[in-house]
Amino acid sequence: MGYTHYFRTDNWDTQDEKGWDKATKIVRKILKRYDNLVQFEWDNDKKPVVSKKQIRFNGIGDDGHETFLINNAENQNSYSNPSFGFCKTARKPYDIVACEVLLVVNALCPHFSLSSDGFSGYLETKEIDGEWANAIENVKEYGIEYTVEVIEEREPYCDMMPILEKVA
Repeated sequence: MGYTHYFRTDNWDTQDEKGWDKATKIVRKILKRYDNLVQFEWDNDKKPVVSKKQIRFNGIGDDGHETFLINNAENQNSYSNPSFGFCKTARKPYDIVACEVLLVVNALCPHFSLSSDGFSGYLETKEIDGEWANAIENVKEYGIEYTVEVIEEREPYCDMMPILEKVA
């Protein structure tokens, strides 16, 4: 399967739209900071997209893997489930960018939720995997803080277990 991050945008409303507007301003700063790691697509050196409709980027060249794409929920286009998305980063360098962007959108859009294969070992090790710890520290710069704890166990997919809780 590969190392993957998952997200949902169920019941999107005007609060989420306002949050999206705030989130995209922060996401632009994140992408600028990591411009040496991301571009539009692994084989296309256009700039990443951050707009009212979507956030889209990938790693560069061999450091790219799967395109990171979040559509604003009003612009979803998935055939099977318009409110569900995922990105396999394969732990490549742009994973830190994906984690930070997901944390920002999750914090500012009330009906956005995320989970990750990076959360799967938490019950056993009490640590999150991949770039999550660094990303949680980095988004504090934008006034976004999280505590890490098991919120809910969902079987049989422990890799879908949300463990982040926003600090009020």
